[in-house]
Amino acid sequence: MKKIISLILVGAIACLAFTSCDLNATTDSSKTTESTESTNTTVTTGTTATTGTTATTGTTATTPTTGTTVTPVLGDPTFGLDGETPTDVSVFKTKVLADGTVAITGTYSAAAELTKIVVPAAIDGKRVTKIDESAFATLSKLTEVVIPGYVKSIEAYAFRDCTALATVKLPEGLEELGEGVFSACKALTNTDFLPSTLTTLGARVFESCEGLLKASLPDSVSKVGERAFQACNNMAEFKFPAALTKIPTRMFQGCKKLAISTGYDVFTIPEGVTEIGAYAFFECQQPAAISLPSTLTKIGKNAFDTCRRLKTITIPESVKSIGDCAFASCTLLSTVVMPSGDVTIGKDVFLSSNKVKVQAVAGSAAEKWCTENGITLVAPAA
Repeated sequence: MKKIISLILVGAIACLAFTSCDLNATTDSSKTTESTESTNTTVTTGTTATTGTTATTGTTATTPTTGTTVTPVLGDPTFGLDGETPTDVSVFKTKVLADGTVAITGTYSAAAELTKIVVPAAIDGKRVTKIDESAFATLSKLTEVVIPGYVKSIEAYAFRDCTALATVKLPEGLEELGEGVFSACKALTNTDFLPSTLTTLGARVFESCEGLLKASLPDSVSKVGERAFQACNNMAEFKFPAALTKIPTRMFQGCKKLAISTGYDVFTIPEGVTEIGAYAFFECQQPAAISLPSTLTKIGKNAFDTCRRLKTITIPESVKSIGDCAFASCTLLSTVVMPSGDVTIGKDVFLSSNKVKVQAVAGSAAEKWCTENGITLVAPAA
């Protein structure tokens, strides 16, 4: 009997040993299979190359290649920040938009002491695509701000009265700056930070930026709102964008030092511009001459009112309308060449511009207007 019991125990032990070995073998096989699947995952590199068995991982990896744009991972909090560390999310007030992305709507009290803000590209896994109205307004200690790569629009007065703001980084892909976004940001000295994707500048966008010395708009900009650079008292240089056709109402009003990048004598408005809005250059006191484009059809009322150094101007043949008081109070203006074709001329175009002498073709609408309004006529230059 003892021998039988011993044999049963030995058999049981052997069976357990065999089962353990079998389990280990299964585990090792599983690890090997897992490793093999990981190794054989499909990678997209512009063209899809499949090796062995394709493993389903839920996402397709995208590898950057020369000359191609890499689609960022959804919710990457550093996208477009060029290595900058995002400011802690606890600083920001947010809301989720209808498309599932996030807008920055404001800041909590801790932001008042910050000198630099780096807006995260994602919060709680959702892309930040919009900076809402007045989101950072009146942060008086803020000197630098970095906006991430997903943002497409910055809404009205977002940085209004950030009086110390001197450095701004905006992403390529940004399309619109709303009304008054940088109004009264007195430490800004230029607009070199504007991206090449920008199409729209809202009204008053740089109004009262007293430290602004020069401004250059990307050629992609086709629409600029009223008073965009009003009261930029120290701005001496301006580059127009190629896509702009209308200079809006009061765009440069009160820009007393405005001339052009090549000198103070001639201010050139580029070809392609068809309309100059009312008061567009009111109190722009530097240019001695203004060159108007052959594409121009309309000069708004008071457009060049109180341009006190202006001495001469030739109005192109293309112009069909000149508004009231267009050249009023240009006290040094002495020579004006008028178009020979049909043109509608408003009231008091040369009010208080007492030195004006107009060159007009005999029998033209301009000659008739000058005769009726007591403006001195001289024969056109040969």
